[in-house]
Amino acid sequence: MVSVVDSILSAAGFTPDQIQQVYEGALVKEVAAARHDRELGVKLSCLVKRPVETMKHNFMTGNPLKKADPAVVGMGVIDEENPDFSMVKLDDAMIEAYLNAAPGTLLNLSKAEIEAFQAVKEQGGSGELVEEVFRRILVDRYRSYHEKGLAGIQPYTRARGKEHFPGDDIIQSNELNTILKKEYPLFQGVLKDYPQSRPENLEEAYFWLSNLIEGKTTVSLVHQLGMMDGKDYLFAERHFYVSRSYNSVQGIGGAFPVENGTVVIYSTRTSTDQVAGFGGSVKKAIGAKILGSKVAENFERARQNASSS
Repeated sequence: MVSVVDSILSAAGFTPDQIQQVYEGALVKEVAAARHDRELGVKLSCLVKRPVETMKHNFMTGNPLKKADPAVVGMGVIDEENPDFSMVKLDDAMIEAYLNAAPGTLLNLSKAEIEAFQAVKEQGGSGELVEEVFRRILVDRYRSYHEKGLAGIQPYTRARGKEHFPGDDIIQSNELNTILKKEYPLFQGVLKDYPQSRPENLEEAYFWLSNLIEGKTTVSLVHQLGMMDGKDYLFAERHFYVSRSYNSVQGIGGAFPVENGTVVIYSTRTSTDQVAGFGGSVKKAIGAKILGSKVAENFERARQNASSS
């Protein structure tokens, strides 16, 4: 008889052989089919020999995935009432990049944000003022998303007057998630309609994250959400603003109790202009492989952390 967890694994695209490997203790990862020309997707699953409650605690409070990532150079919790980004720092190369801000894909900025940096340059271009403006942008983008959800994610201005709306990529990801729609419509509604949809048992946290990507400071604003649905725990991580390199990220997962522990299923999708256009299929293949390896490495560290806690 096929279990509910097996059915979810199968619906997520894992083969019977891969499902068996999960139960035998392997971390199974696969490239997820891209749903638009800017997307990279990875899905993985593993068995953790700990109860669901351990996974819930680690996701919402321990944040092991971030602590395990050697590329992370800074992070901090965002106070919802008084967001403070004074600890966010920019390296010299990024300060120079912001002083030369212009429409395009090098930086993720709105038209007004570009103009703010251009004004700094006209005033002499001090690094301190660049960081001040950047921190103010983080506050504004955080508040806009916190108050309006996906509709509050401001666009990025690209070349030739075009704009990219990162919220649209996340909306599309939500709409195409058939497993949530069928099995967990309440959580799917949270991802779609937050902050209007906030069930009493929803837990959430906001934080900023500073990574070194290609040797350059990359700052993300991150929203974590988690809730129990019966015996299952559902969680999501959304990078609703990213300063450079990629547009947005949404990872969705679930922790499902089984006889000897918890099966974790996780799928993450990244929107990036770096794989769009000419040669996109090759770029996607390379990008998905790199992303899959990175996510798997961090997830394995997190699994070891959970198993020892």
